[in-house]
Amino acid sequence: MIFITQKESGYEKFRMKIERYYAVNYPFYTMDFHTHSEWEIMYVAYGRAKISCMEEAGEKIYELREGEYILIEGNIPHKLTVEKETPCRMLNLEGRELRDKEVSFFQSLTKEEGMRSFLEQESSVIAGRDDGRLHETLSELIRELKERKRKKEASLLADLLMVQMLIHLKRQWAERKINEGNISFYIRQAQEYLEENFDSDITVAQVAEAVNLSEGYLQRLYKKEKGISLMDKVLWMRIEKAKLLLENSTLPVIDVAVAAGFNSRQHFSSTFTRLTGCSPAAWRKSKGNIQVSEGFEK
Repeated sequence: MIFITQKESGYEKFRMKIERYYAVNYPFYTMDFHTHSEWEIMYVAYGRAKISCMEEAGEKIYELREGEYILIEGNIPHKLTVEKETPCRMLNLEGRELRDKEVSFFQSLTKEEGMRSFLEQESSVIAGRDDGRLHETLSELIRELKERKRKKEASLLADLLMVQMLIHLKRQWAERKINEGNISFYIRQAQEYLEENFDSDITVAQVAEAVNLSEGYLQRLYKKEKGISLMDKVLWMRIEKAKLLLENSTLPVIDVAVAAGFNSRQHFSSTFTRLTGCSPAAWRKSKGNIQVSEGFEK
């Protein structure tokens, strides 16, 4: 459970308190594994970041990009790494539950079945992708917390924003659970994107963004379902297109390479030979349906 540490005591006086909060730009950053009793939200506003968590099954690495976030339960060892090549802006909240005050709108919130399911879920770490609403709420909440600290007074707005934050997190968690129950949905989306874009300068990040999953999760999911990595699938699709062009056109090999999505003839030729067992020219000679002069191949 992320937010509730005393499930057995119920929600009669459930309330949250933010202990630490910040929005910071990291040109690069690294830390050792550490723990704290508070739950934590780490949100990548732009750029990329890598969060490593020591879970029951061992260390698990979450590679987050813009619009993605992670929720970490208290007392879970974790660390943040930001590479120099991919600086990022991070929104961060660390908090805990309070049971010394009763706040009516928190109590109303926890009476909703979907919210109770979210608060009581068993995961110690949740990674997700935002639809934009969470970012807006977190940014406003951090600003309000800073203003409350400056004025040294309580803020009803901060409590309302925390409730709004919970609602966004719950909705996105519920939607993700529904989609994860239908793995073929993601695979089909990824496959459609590959078919439309394999011959362009495609990256795993672009595919992941198109299907609304993290890069690491999509790659694991695709490899498990298809038995081949995303980028290996892209190579095979490019080679298949190249075969068709070699067999049914008079395009020079360099033009075939470009049309199939390769950046250079050398890369194309070496990849084609490795995957088919013969060079592009030899393939055309043995399989081609159109006669091509030897000089035209160069």
